[in-house]
Amino acid sequence: MRNYYVILFFIIVCTSCDDKIASLEMLNKEPKIEYFSKKTTNWTNVNGTIIDTAKVHNQNNNANYVISLRSKDNNNNFEYIDISTEQDGGEFFLNDERFINQKRVKIDSFSLAYRYYKSDIRKFTISSTDDFGKQKNINFQITFIDNIKPTAKFEIRKESDEGIIQHTIDAEFSIDGDQKYGGYITNYEFNIDGVIINSSLPYLKHVFSIGNHQISLRVQDNDHQWSEQYSKSILIK
Repeated sequence: MRNYYVILFFIIVCTSCDDKIASLEMLNKEPKIEYFSKKTTNWTNVNGTIIDTAKVHNQNNNANYVISLRSKDNNNNFEYIDISTEQDGGEFFLNDERFINQKRVKIDSFSLAYRYYKSDIRKFTISSTDDFGKQKNINFQITFIDNIKPTAKFEIRKESDEGIIQHTIDAEFSIDGDQKYGGYITNYEFNIDGVIINSSLPYLKHVFSIGNHQISLRVQDNDHQWSEQYSKSILIK
């Protein structure tokens, strides 16, 4: 009789465990995936496909498509994240670890960079799976663009410094055409009456003599591409 009660108790306990697991599975919801990039101002919940643009990588610009990701699970049963693509030729960098097509991680937040070497549309998928098998998938569709050359522009301001009249040639108005994709200006080439002055700074102070002066500017971006020349003249009386 004692054995009968032991067996009955075991069946009841096991049945209760199965019911509890089944109940938890019914209540379980798929994980959430949030991301943060240059286009966002805060963590953004992701659904469907993220469509974005990035700059083609080369040895000069070191451009990548960069995002931060995190997975959140209301039931606290997160298990792993898969990063994958079916397209060859690109490279992923996960917290500085390089891989090509696929990677599984058991961390719930990380920084991810993806690079490609020519203009094309590239796709990859992020999947977060909990320990009940519920999965959340999001897709990224990134258009990689070639370099857009910069545009030179400047203004001239008259200033006085301890009684000396000088002018500031301010080239901060110059822009790189793909600045929002990681481009920036690296060199400012000022030309004053045929004298070339190269600078990494966007401004130059100069004391002009009386007469007419010709000023021009070219700027170079981080792909080593030069802008067209922009010119102005100034008359000093």
